[in-house]
Amino acid sequence: MKMMSKLLKVRSLVLLSALFCTISACKKKDDQPTKTNYPEENPLSAFLATTGLNQNNISFTNPTSFEMGFGFKPKVKGIIKGITVKLPYANSALKVTIWDKATSNVIKTVFVNVPNPDQEISVAIADLEVAKNTEYVISINSNKFYNHRRTDNATIPYPIDAGNISITGSYTSSTSPVSIPANARTTEFTGDYSFIFKQTE
Repeated sequence: MKMMSKLLKVRSLVLLSALFCTISACKKKDDQPTKTNYPEENPLSAFLATTGLNQNNISFTNPTSFEMGFGFKPKVKGIIKGITVKLPYANSALKVTIWDKATSNVIKTVFVNVPNPDQEISVAIADLEVAKNTEYVISINSNKFYNHRRTDNATIPYPIDAGNISITGSYTSSTSPVSIPANARTTEFTGDYSFIFKQTE
């Protein structure tokens, strides 16, 4: 009987120990913060609607290609996951560049195949981390593009918030040499091109 009682005690201790370990493990797991899966954002349509630059949109052809772009600041830390482009003509190797505004340095260049005119396409890129409250410029190099204006040709009061992205201005540059677009276009936006942004924290 004593032997039986000892065995029961040992078994009870083993069970209690196993139960305690399971509860502790569950508690640790529950204590870990859940990672938020933030939605993807494309600021272009909200920007055009907020400014009224979607009121008048015509395709335009320039004699020579030049750099056209817009400045932006993420309001949160995140990544750029893709590029979106729409052109009034086909282009098998449209150059899209992302610049650091403060240094004018190129941080990403992508060549996008635009197979059909007047159709927006989206291409994935390797995640590009962008910092909160740091200003960047995204640009394309083309001689054919859409020109967006308000019907009253009013000046746009930058910056313009579009979700977690603040659009800081619309710019063009001289045709040669290719450089970060820095000539402000206060009443128009030359497009269409944008990016897919995702907040990370």
